[in-house]
Amino acid sequence: MSLLKIYLPDNNLDDACEWQWSDAARAGATQRGNQLSALTALLNAAPADEVIAIAPASRVLLARVTLPPVGANKLRELLPFAVEDKLLCEPDSIHIVAANRAADGDTAVAVIEKAWLTQAVLRLGRAGIKPDKLVADISLLPREDHAWSVLLQKSGSFVRTGIHDGQSLDEGAAPTPPLALALALDEARAAGSLPQRILLYHAPQTDLPDHAAWQQVLGVPVEVRGAWSWCSGDAPIGDTAPNFLQGEFAPARKSNAWLPRLKPALAVAASIVAVHFLASVIDWARLSIEQTTLRDEMTQTFKATFPEARAVVDPLLQMRRNLGALRRNHGAADAGDLLPLLAATSHETGGMAIKVRSLHYEQDKLQLNLSLADAAQAEAARARFTRLSGQSDKAAIKAEVGAISPRADWVELGVTVQANPGGVTR
Repeated sequence: MSLLKIYLPDNNLDDACEWQWSDAARAGATQRGNQLSALTALLNAAPADEVIAIAPASRVLLARVTLPPVGANKLRELLPFAVEDKLLCEPDSIHIVAANRAADGDTAVAVIEKAWLTQAVLRLGRAGIKPDKLVADISLLPREDHAWSVLLQKSGSFVRTGIHDGQSLDEGAAPTPPLALALALDEARAAGSLPQRILLYHAPQTDLPDHAAWQQVLGVPVEVRGAWSWCSGDAPIGDTAPNFLQGEFAPARKSNAWLPRLKPALAVAASIVAVHFLASVIDWARLSIEQTTLRDEMTQTFKATFPEARAVVDPLLQMRRNLGALRRNHGAADAGDLLPLLAATSHETGGMAIKVRSLHYEQDKLQLNLSLADAAQAEAARARFTRLSGQSDKAAIKAEVGAISPRADWVELGVTVQANPGGVTR
């Protein structure tokens, strides 16, 4: 899975923008840059499965507010007014998202300026980049229980005081910690929630201060943890980080993001379908021509044999009927006559205990009412006649089997028998 992380600058977002593209499926496949134009060219060749935009801590406010138990839609309307007392701006000028509700009932929220967020999303869109998430870098800094994490960097330091808590920091003098950090510790000390230690991280190419001096000023143990940045290999992008791309900024579904990868396979499948369809059309046309040719030949043969016939609708059926009539006129038995039908029926059902109670012959059809000893024999006889009906290429007769009718001491079965033109006469 390929991942693209883009770090948005604090002020003007033009072409200058740091980014990192990596692919977990290919170890070591990582590319970095600081120009959106170069990133656009990369994505054209290797699209990212997930795109994460990262906002600097200076653009984000993390806070806790008390909210009434309302639905998601109503909550979205109340959020801007819930932090109104914490900001010196109009509620319409901010975009706010809720993280989760704490054990004390308060809800963690993340606030960002709506104009800045709009500009960032539009600028990325013009470059053909559509982020799936937009989170604050403060939510990515590693943290531990009962500890605060501080990142020192030239572009703006910040402290992460909890899962969804933190704030940006002033630079401060080299030997002394930032004033905002000292004030935050004083508030935590007064509230009885003082951290047990401070974990000190620094951005690459940023000098570390004298942590012993910091420890003396802050009154809390300070531990140096080393260099860290938003593009560190172990910097997680967790689902717990508040995502600003919600509500009016929610990205469109990437339902067709996989389509470019399937284009070669789809092209091959389309070619196969097209070839199969063309072959089917050609085969249908060939069979249609062959059928027309055979029908014309049968029609010509019928007309040559029976020139007195005026209309030819079904040459095969008319030929069979006329041949049968010729046989009868010359004293020869036809397969549809009574005696041949009786002979064929006796032959096909030989060995079965069947008695004929009545028979009726008319227009090449022989109707039989059979008498059998019990229902089992009737079922066996019906199965035999039904099987004969399915053997049009072998049996000399075709049979239509009626219902079994129980009588006082016997069972009646009705059967209608016709000669089978395609069968073998014995």
